[in-house]
Amino acid sequence: MSELSSFKSKEKTLVCIKCPIGCDITGRFNSNEVTCIEGALCQRGKEFFVKEVTDPKRILIHHIKVNNGEIPLVSVRSDHEVPQKYIFDLINILNEKEVEAPVYIGDTMLYNPFRLGINIIATKTVEKLK
Repeated sequence: MSELSSFKSKEKTLVCIKCPIGCDITGRFNSNEVTCIEGALCQRGKEFFVKEVTDPKRILIHHIKVNNGEIPLVSVRSDHEVPQKYIFDLINILNEKEVEAPVYIGDTMLYNPFRLGINIIATKTVEKLK
């Protein structure tokens, strides 16, 4: 790829999720910056578009196996947004992870994976088998 091709502008249209209006936002961007945004009715929409095309992140929701628990799985989520490029690697770790009952809401199931500054926390209580 030539050096000039990295300056070609791309175009993307997204539906904003920051408020109930749901603006159709179209923007142009190159590899390192957004050059044009149209269709956003507020500043939050513009910020949403820029963040989504330059550094997309998501809250991760998944489950972990529980040994000796009343139910076999506990639901978990990240306590902060996870960069999208780490989502599948993190899911693979969670698929292999097992914890012992009891598990309580808010317990940290995985501390600071990939040094991202996030934790995976339990969203359900799973009592130990009696």
